Amino acid sequence: MSKLYRLLVVAIVLGWLLARPTSVSACSCDLPASPADALTRADAVFIGTMTEMIDSKDSYGRRVSFEVSSSWKGVTTTQVVLYTGYGGGDCGYEFVPGSQYVVYAHRGESYPDQDSDSLATGICTRTNNTASAADDLTYLQALPQLNLTPASTPAPTPLLPCFGIVVVAGGLPVILRRRIRRRSGPA
Repeated sequence: MSKLYRLLVVAIVLGWLLARPTSVSACSCDLPASPADALTRADAVFIGTMTEMIDSKDSYGRRVSFEVSSSWKGVTTTQVVLYTGYGGGDCGYEFVPGSQYVVYAHRGESYPDQDSDSLATGICTRTNNTASAADDLTYLQALPQLNLTPASTPAPTPLLPCFGIVVVAGGLPVILRRRIRRRSGPA
């Protein structure tokens, strides 16, 4: 009986060790030491106001849109879209709509299933709300900025011509049948 008792105690202790919750952090990184280092490492650096954030249907994470006011690297339009995780263990950044940020982004690293030109950022960069980024703003504003052009908007769909074609194509047979009936007279 003592052998069975020892085996039971060992099983309980092993079960407890294996089943007890442990603290795990999936996101660990070294922040760039300075704004200059962050600028060198990043593919894009800009100041922008977050306008929209939606869960990405194509990949893991969120798709975030910005209205860009200043740019120093990699962004030359007034609007840009990038990706980030949900926050916490996936290293995603928690953006707040309407807030302005200094954004340091990288191309295609965080979301390999995205286009290689897609930008991504997270908490492992110096991305920060402008209210908390005094050192970054001081450094960046002393550098030359890139010229920004308005983001291209898709041309409006020519609905009226399409509607006209559909009406004519659909109505033409009806008109022709009526004319044919009139010419041939009553049957």
